[in-house]
This record gives sequence, C-alpha cells and structure tokens, in this order.
Amino acid sequence: MGSPRGATTRNVTGSAPFHAGRHVERTSPAPMAPSTEPPQDAIATLVSMGFDRSSARQALVQSRNDINIATNILLEALSH
Repeated sequence: MGSPRGATTRNVTGSAPFHAGRHVERTSPAPMAPSTEPPQDAIATLVSMGFDRSSARQALVQSRNDINIATNILLEALSH
C-alpha cells in the first residue's frame, strides 16, 4: 500500500525527503559550474563575423561557450 497523503517518506536512494502528492523544491540555488575560458577558435569565429574580441569573449562566457547563443547575444546588443 502507498503512504497516506501528506506523509513524508524517503526517495529511492534515501537521500532526500519526498512529500507525497507535492513537489519539493530546494531552498538554495543549485551551484553554478565555474565558468571556463572560451575556446580560442570560438572567439576567432565571432571576431571573423565582425565582433570585437572582448565582446565575443564576454558573450561566450555568458552563454557557457555556446557559439549560437553568443552570436544572438552579440546581435541583440547591436540592435539596442
């Protein structure tokens, strides 16, 4: 049989409480992975598209080195 509604049980691994019938959210934010220096080839690609090196690097850091998102960040900055 299942637990009564509202009863606190442990999840499968037993590491975190699970409240039947509702989702439990963490009270602290998940830790962010430390940002890594963007790859030089990604910076070079954005520079070859006409963006300055500093802005390209900053956009890559902000986008977690996703060149497509970094390109969108840079293009949106130009439109403002």
